[in-house]
Amino acid sequence: MMWDQHLVEITRFSKPIAQVAVGRSGHVVIMLVDHDVLSVELVPGARPHRLIGGGQLSPVISADGLTLVAPGNGLQLTIVELASAMRWTLPQMFAATQTLSVSPSSRRVVQGAYGALMVWTLPTTATDFTAWLEEQSNAVKHGDDVLAWPWQVRRP
Repeated sequence: MMWDQHLVEITRFSKPIAQVAVGRSGHVVIMLVDHDVLSVELVPGARPHRLIGGGQLSPVISADGLTLVAPGNGLQLTIVELASAMRWTLPQMFAATQTLSVSPSSRRVVQGAYGALMVWTLPTTATDFTAWLEEQSNAVKHGDDVLAWPWQVRRP
């Protein structure tokens, strides 16, 4: 096998790269040395999109590239679903330590506590997203990819 010597620059960063992970289709997830996490489309001249701002501790990306878990202030966890870039924060329910891991399925997050390990089980959506959403909350699906509350949607 012979390699082509043609290289294409995708983008540049002002800080060194600490880690590169597979992201959603056509994207990679870049973690910089200050733990800033960005998503970059694999096309020349792409603009990086920030997923999580830099922090004191390193975020963890699941092996399947679907989920990013980032410890924030007080080690409270922020979860980012990489396919949609949607994020939410888990409630801080115990005194956490810096131990953090994500299962290969992206469903479970293990977080250290003093003298224990705590396991968070993250929810998944069913194949019928609209029915699942109605069962879980009073939010509604409006249009193709817009999530709204009932008072935000005009009724005909």
